[in-house]
Amino acid sequence: MGNQATTTNSESEWYKLQNAVKRWILSNAHYQGDRMDRTTAENTANAFLNKVHVYDIQDDFEHNTEKIFKVYIGHPKFRGTVNYTLPEHSLQFNSAQPSNVKILNTGNDTPEWWSTIQSSFINTGLHPLLSWDTTSMHPHINPNGQPCLGGWSNAWSYAISSGDIPSLINVAKSFLNTWTRDDAYWDINRQYRDWDNIFNYPQRGLSEFFPFQKCLQHAFLWQRLARNIESSYRWSPKLTWSWLASNYEIIQQLCHENGDDYKWKIYDYYLATIISSKNTADTESGKMKKLNSTIHILDRMITGITDILTEEIGCAYWISKRLVGDTMLYGIDKLDYGTVKRIHLVQDSDGNYPPGWNLSTLIQRMSESLNSRARELRPQQARVEMIDIGEVFETMRNANRGKSIINRGFLSEEDYYVVLLDYIGYGPRWHTGTRSSTQNTFHILENMLTFAYNEKVWDANELIRVGIEISEDDYLSDRNMLDDTAPFDNMFTLFHNVIDDEESRNRIIYHFVCLGIERYTKICMKQLNGRMKNAKEHYRWEEEVVQPGNPRTNVA
Repeated sequence: MGNQATTTNSESEWYKLQNAVKRWILSNAHYQGDRMDRTTAENTANAFLNKVHVYDIQDDFEHNTEKIFKVYIGHPKFRGTVNYTLPEHSLQFNSAQPSNVKILNTGNDTPEWWSTIQSSFINTGLHPLLSWDTTSMHPHINPNGQPCLGGWSNAWSYAISSGDIPSLINVAKSFLNTWTRDDAYWDINRQYRDWDNIFNYPQRGLSEFFPFQKCLQHAFLWQRLARNIESSYRWSPKLTWSWLASNYEIIQQLCHENGDDYKWKIYDYYLATIISSKNTADTESGKMKKLNSTIHILDRMITGITDILTEEIGCAYWISKRLVGDTMLYGIDKLDYGTVKRIHLVQDSDGNYPPGWNLSTLIQRMSESLNSRARELRPQQARVEMIDIGEVFETMRNANRGKSIINRGFLSEEDYYVVLLDYIGYGPRWHTGTRSSTQNTFHILENMLTFAYNEKVWDANELIRVGIEISEDDYLSDRNMLDDTAPFDNMFTLFHNVIDDEESRNRIIYHFVCLGIERYTKICMKQLNGRMKNAKEHYRWEEEVVQPGNPRTNVA
């Protein structure tokens, strides 16, 4: 099916098609290192347009002079457990990237209600490229339309390098009409067995009402689109098909009243309900986000101190990381032998350096543990297959009215403080670290605030005490968590008053760099003095009476 200039296209339409194809031919020739004049490219484009169906001419928004167009292929058909027929496909060409030819659905079967769904997601700021022609449901094509060609690679490459679009279409048809399970992105036979078990057993006759191709097409598209939205649900096509089967009677009645396609409208809005449900591991006011931001800034400050110490002292980076932790916790005090060992300056009897604590790692584990605990406490969702059809109609009504279809659930204020204070008292649940190492972070925050305000404005022990009580109180059924949060809220306010100002942050960094250099100097001197003392003891000359045969006094 070609593009006939005299029958189906006006001259202006023909010129647009010709210009797009010619632009790709010239761009591809240049990419392949060949020379081609515009007249030859134009004649070649005219020949191609009489052989293939070119449509959907678009401008490449990143390259204003480049063009994107599609060439129709048809329905892929191949043999698996049964004979499969997929939706219509086309090739997408882009003159900005002439060798990157994609295989996508045509989108000719886009339902009429799709624009309403699309607008609803755009209005809520969540636009996951809701379009039926931006992906393919062929098992050998990835979500971006890139084919895994296997044995067709050479023929595909040759057709592109020669700029022969009709030959490339033939290669694409042959590729699309084959399927092998071992090297596919997903197993279509497995999807078919799931569909067959749901709609044919034990309820006979539902397979005709819910045909496999349509069920797979809708579920497959939404599943790929859902990757762009952090939904609270984890689902598979099998679970959603179970929902269709369990609601068959009411869906059948609605189809009698509204037409046979209404079942797919219900299915699409059901899938929209699934992926638009966002139960977040944060409070409505975003306290977890603010906490993570604080931890991130603290981590950056610690990294900055470590980098400067490494450069100024000239020591190994892993020595600086351990030095920073001890410096920010103890200042220049507590220089016992154990402290020296933590800095990794002393080897044990086996020649190994003893382990030391890493403040930066502790901060990162703190963030991971807090967020993991918050996810455990966020509101729970009903199972995908148990969603009430009334929720689906609510989503449909909101979309038709132009309202948000995003259903949000938030972490409660009380659970947020449970996450924080329980962590302080217990420590990271997945890590073998002790409670004291977890609490070191808050003592460091206390030291930072004391320096920033030139006085002790916050006591970490008060927060730690509350955290320990909470972690040992079996989740405090009768305790009001909000009454125990004043120490943390006070610390959070004081800390942000400091770190939100770049000059104050730099002053803190400079202060602890100076302390780190002084501490490192004292450690080195302490170690050196210890070695000198040991050397004197070992080689101390004792006044003795020289006796024959004494190796220490026998001078040759």
